[in-house]
Amino acid sequence: MITKELYRRYLNILYEELVPAMGCTEPIAIAYAAAKAKEILGCMPARAEVGVSGNIVK
Repeated sequence: MITKELYRRYLNILYEELVPAMGCTEPIAIAYAAAKAKEILGCMPARAEVGVSGNIVK
């Protein structure tokens, strides 16, 4: 079960690390966010939910 604190940390990582990009770099943002979450949390998250637009999932 994810705690509110852990959820907040995930959101903070996303807000800090993800920025709009031009071209075909958007799909890597998901992988980068996951890698950064692991780095900051110090362990592999058991689960991650990602909501994306059709522009990212091609």
